[in-house]
Amino acid sequence: MFVMLRLQLIQEMIIIILNNYTNSAKIHDLDPYHTHVNSTNPLKSYYHYTPKSTLYPPAIINYNNKVTQTLTKIKRRHDATVTTLARGVQNWKLNYRDQLHSHSTSSLSSFPLNQFLDRFYMSRIGIRMLIGQTIALNVQHKGNITNPDYVGVIALRANVMEIAQDAISAARFACEEHYGIMDAPEVELYCPKDLQFMYVPGHLVHMLFETLKNSLRATVEFHSRHLKEGQSLEDVEFPSVKVIVAEGEEDITVKVSDEGGGIPRSAVPLVWTYFYTTADETRSAAANAGVGSGVSGGFGGLHDANGGNFKPPFMGLGVGLPHSRLYARYFGGDLKLISMEGYGTDVYLHLNRLSGSSEPLQ
Repeated sequence: MFVMLRLQLIQEMIIIILNNYTNSAKIHDLDPYHTHVNSTNPLKSYYHYTPKSTLYPPAIINYNNKVTQTLTKIKRRHDATVTTLARGVQNWKLNYRDQLHSHSTSSLSSFPLNQFLDRFYMSRIGIRMLIGQTIALNVQHKGNITNPDYVGVIALRANVMEIAQDAISAARFACEEHYGIMDAPEVELYCPKDLQFMYVPGHLVHMLFETLKNSLRATVEFHSRHLKEGQSLEDVEFPSVKVIVAEGEEDITVKVSDEGGGIPRSAVPLVWTYFYTTADETRSAAANAGVGSGVSGGFGGLHDANGGNFKPPFMGLGVGLPHSRLYARYFGGDLKLISMEGYGTDVYLHLNRLSGSSEPLQ
């Protein structure tokens, strides 16, 4: 039933897009080696532009408006799905500790529940991408909004530096709000100012935010372990988190380095499962209740990667890294982690800049 619903959504969205938009970017038949660039052969088009003079009957316009409104309601209704499922997994983990402990560290990644959640979340990302794109195209068309830099939610020239700065500001604000401090650890950004490529900004902000949030939290907690009586977090001089962006021919790679104490080597495979969180049980319970140690457990106004408004708690759900890796892999990228226990962690976010990647259906 889930697959049938997905196919039905895809079919309806394709019909809506092909029938109603004259300003969408043209889709070409690209080969993986881009040999068409210098070729004299005409490019194959998957569809033709509808003449701008075409007038649609009111029935079609009203139908599209109803579809857009319905999709918007569906999208909002499921904003909290990831957090709800994550809370359920954490509660299940408390009740079935012995069953989990009977599995080796390496086998937990192939645990049936973990595999199911990977497939479910990847399908959710794809469906919300289609819904978000359809809504954005309808809204742009209805409001006669023309932006040469965007096709729906896809930015044709996404500026990596600007997106990274947004994620940094949101992550530092969330850290300050959660721990009740005036200044979170500084984040040093090294990125070419003019680095642009085609991507969905919401996805990139989400991945960077989750990665930076983990680094900031690890840095604060690792360097505040030896606070003396009478001292507060404001008295601690935290080392900065470094974000380095490199441009390659195939990938744009973002490296996030922190001095947050790292992760034990035996626990590294666990960070990609939905059963692992470095937050202790007390804080996890607070997170599940939506409460942080600062003003609230939210994350400073940052929205869902696909435009939702739901704010998950700052930590304790164990879903940030594995979910971010799925976002990276959705467009042919990846997320990798190297840790030095006792010092810190380096996270590498690989973003595929080639157009030959396809959705990793499972």
